[in-house]
Amino acid sequence: MGKLLGLKPDVEQFLSKNRRRKIWDIPGNFQCSIIGTCITLAELRSLAKKLNVKVPDGLPVDYEIHGYFAHATHKNGLPGKLVNKLLERKHASAIKRTPLSMTPDDLLEYWKKSCDSGDIPGAYWAILTHPAADDAVKGRVFADVHMLSHLVGSTNRADIRRLTYLESEVLELRGKLAGQLDRHVDQMAKKDALINELQEDLSAARGSQCAIAERLQREIDEPSKDSQVSEQNPERLYQKTIERLEKQVREQAERIRQQEEELDLLDQLSNTEADQPSDITSLNLRGLQILYVGGRNNGHPRLRAVVEDAGGSIFFHDGGIEQSIGELTSRIVAADLVTFPTNHISHSAVSVIKQTCTSQNKIYLPLRSFGTASLLRGLNDQGYATPTLQAAE
Repeated sequence: MGKLLGLKPDVEQFLSKNRRRKIWDIPGNFQCSIIGTCITLAELRSLAKKLNVKVPDGLPVDYEIHGYFAHATHKNGLPGKLVNKLLERKHASAIKRTPLSMTPDDLLEYWKKSCDSGDIPGAYWAILTHPAADDAVKGRVFADVHMLSHLVGSTNRADIRRLTYLESEVLELRGKLAGQLDRHVDQMAKKDALINELQEDLSAARGSQCAIAERLQREIDEPSKDSQVSEQNPERLYQKTIERLEKQVREQAERIRQQEEELDLLDQLSNTEADQPSDITSLNLRGLQILYVGGRNNGHPRLRAVVEDAGGSIFFHDGGIEQSIGELTSRIVAADLVTFPTNHISHSAVSVIKQTCTSQNKIYLPLRSFGTASLLRGLNDQGYATPTLQAAE
């Protein structure tokens, strides 16, 4: 049969035995290219560990391991058997696609298709171990693999240069993006502060219109001592009166707004209690120590009652009005949570709070306004249970 196919004697021998070559049966020095092409470095390291291969110092470890197996697989020994077993298992699908009935031309056609599809390692092993692979077939696949190694090396060097450039470009873009993000956050914070300020001014202006008109009417109907003294300058009198009344109206409007917030919260809590009593049994602060900075002294007792009823403790600092800013720093260190109403605190006190809390890894909680309702909402935002209606009152 071998003569009919025009095969050489060594090919006829393997055909008559109807089996593939083992790695040590392959004539020539193909073992090096097989080890480098068909087995990964990780797989070689695993085999070397299993065989307890000792690698001498000096040259790279992977190079030494590759050389060891390229030499050892020329013989029918334990290293060759382990390598052959690994290759047979790893490239079983390629072996199935190259049955023993294939001719040298069939193998070359299969090799061309494998190169086009990128399945080089499996096809290389399957063809070199095939009994029909003559010198021409083996020479062709070896030449392609040899040139491919040069191409891959050249491509890798280009990829490394490109990767280095891209990494530097990514770092630069990340720096620019971080700067843009910081500016965006700062702009949004300024816009939010301006919106809040305008909303408060609008609310105060709307609430003061009727009160100012009524107070002006009373001032006209019942002239005060100042008005009698200033009869010769009525415009100045009216201006001073308007300014005084506007200030009183703003303060009154703020108190009304806070009371409305608390009433709204009480109404919400009442509705929630009726629907889901098990979820709002208490505000459980679990011994939390709260520092409240700013606000008004006359509202402190109510805040203290709410916090202490919930199992926490609260102490106060006026934000630098009468108490020193230096004392504020030590108070922050002693607290678990620092909170403050943004509309009743100085900028310097806020700055101290933010800097100290950041350095001490403390939580600080800005509140929209002074009062029980804002404090309760803020504590809810921190993950504590909603207080009962009784606690809120």
